[in-house]
Amino acid sequence: MRKLFNQAACGIMVVLLVMAVASCGGGKKDGGSSSGGKENPATDFKYDLNKAGDGIVIGSYTGNNGGKVVVPAKIEGYPVVEIGWLYDSSRGLSFVFAEPTDKWIKDNPGKPFNTYEGSDRKTRITAVVIPDTVTLIGSGAFQNCTALKQITLPKSLKIIASSAFLDTGLTSITVPEGVTEIRDAAFSGCSSLASVTLPETLGRLGGSAFYRCTALTDIKLPSKPIKYGRWEDVNWDGGKFIEGLESFEETFNDCPKLSLSARKAIKDSGYKGEF
Repeated sequence: MRKLFNQAACGIMVVLLVMAVASCGGGKKDGGSSSGGKENPATDFKYDLNKAGDGIVIGSYTGNNGGKVVVPAKIEGYPVVEIGWLYDSSRGLSFVFAEPTDKWIKDNPGKPFNTYEGSDRKTRITAVVIPDTVTLIGSGAFQNCTALKQITLPKSLKIIASSAFLDTGLTSITVPEGVTEIRDAAFSGCSSLASVTLPETLGRLGGSAFYRCTALTDIKLPSKPIKYGRWEDVNWDGGKFIEGLESFEETFNDCPKLSLSARKAIKDSGYKGEF
């Protein structure tokens, strides 16, 4: 009798173990849970293969829920490597997270949505988690997402392109080690952005990158000098960086809350513009 009881107990334990493994998502092909929570399904995005044909580029967000968005690490077996394009004249600025209103969708069946102005745009996304497969956040990807307060950037990230977070509601940002370029107007107009941490790997910081960040008080800079300038958009296919060439509104122009010590640190890093 005792032997039968022990065998039954062992059987129950095996079943529980199998259920526990299954609940961890061991059989999930695309994506899987991340530290940021449950990933949004692939159907919440329009996407394509990159030029190399070995990774996914997220072209636009088509979900209807807003709130927190967790970008999947894989779609159809390919790693997600880019959020929007660096700049491609055939595609234009990305505006990946520009949500159309329900009325716009009804009035424009099947039409791609690429505007970011006026009453046709919703701004309900409050937080975004990007997986550790993404190397590029493209031009204008989150532009005008005014409700966006939090962003989790991946350790794999290399480039933050022009206007990527322009006029968003971010309150603080930590750019991870590994990022080498932050391009023109990347965080321009983020009027709630109070704290910024830049990585040691940062080599180039574009014109107007933090222009009109009127709440900015705290900034941590690399210990080595930064090359300041801007990207000349001659052919809009990546652009050419011109060191020392500032845009009309310069990198840290109109940041009135920066302390004297912060301004000195910025000047010591190689910045020759105005505040």
